[in-house]
Amino acid sequence: MFGARKREEQRHKEQMKQLEDKYIKVEEREIQQTVEIQKKSLLLIEQFLQITEKDSKNLMDCMNRRLGVLLQMVYWSNCPGSNMLRYLKIQKILQKECRIQEVQNDM
Repeated sequence: MFGARKREEQRHKEQMKQLEDKYIKVEEREIQQTVEIQKKSLLLIEQFLQITEKDSKNLMDCMNRRLGVLLQMVYWSNCPGSNMLRYLKIQKILQKECRIQEVQNDM
């Protein structure tokens, strides 16, 4: 009787050990998957930041050009009307430059 009971206890211990090992393996796999997901998330965030930085630089370049044009417009608005036509030509050129630069940066 004691032999059967010991065997039953030993079998129960082995089953518990197998379940524990299985649980640990599942837990390790879940942790590994979580780490992989976090790595991918960090890469995506890094790529987004690089794109955002590039876009903001392009935007700032265009804004600086436009600010220059506005300052010139204010200056020319105090001058005779012929300078206003000159301003309009320069503004068109700057707009084309911004569009060309945006297309080049997208490539």
